[in-house]
Amino acid sequence: MSTTPFAGGVLPSAYPEAANLASISQLLSELIDMQFQDLRVLLRLPDPALAPNVGCNFTAAALMTNLISGFSIWFFHNRYAKRLEPEENRRKQALSARRFKGFVRAYYPRQLHEPTVATIAGHLYDARNVLSHNLGIDDASWRTRERKRSRRRTISLVKPDPALVDADVVELETYATPPFAGQTVTRKGLTTYIYLPGLYWGLGRMLRAALVDEPERCENTAAQLLRTFPKPST
Repeated sequence: MSTTPFAGGVLPSAYPEAANLASISQLLSELIDMQFQDLRVLLRLPDPALAPNVGCNFTAAALMTNLISGFSIWFFHNRYAKRLEPEENRRKQALSARRFKGFVRAYYPRQLHEPTVATIAGHLYDARNVLSHNLGIDDASWRTRERKRSRRRTISLVKPDPALVDADVVELETYATPPFAGQTVTRKGLTTYIYLPGLYWGLGRMLRAALVDEPERCENTAAQLLRTFPKPST
């Protein structure tokens, strides 16, 4: 048995969908692979030998939702995304909320018994904002006149117990269907539950679907972006 960490796993630059897209492959290799490598480690926490009580759940969820946001800017080129461009050009800024939700609606691999993709898109976008701006607690209305009617909403970020091992992460990267039971995104009362291994699986599947959907536009965008990178020094 190989002792190489995550042997058999597939990072984004090695996706078959990127094989004939030189600029996409380079961009994924230089910018995205390392973030997926971070997630590989974060998904394996807590580690009894390293930090038995540290799961980095917020960190993993924030990174994954931020990646979705980035993918929706650079790799989202379907008809809906093209309709956003005139307004974005007029405003001179990306319509990030609409892009994020549109990307999830277009490419999220919804499983049986999960909410609609529109509902999932809303929950993931809310989670991204709550994690980025409000310590994971959506109770910002206390600053407004609606304070007396405020109802605290929370995000629950879930991992299995015991923690994942290398082989589990490899399955998340290579299986066409999720190698787990249950749902990735659910809502009960005022709490949104996000199963982090499922989100990691879905993150890869969304990126792959986007590359298949509009390969030429993704490749052209990646080429333009690479031209803005600083030249490597010797």
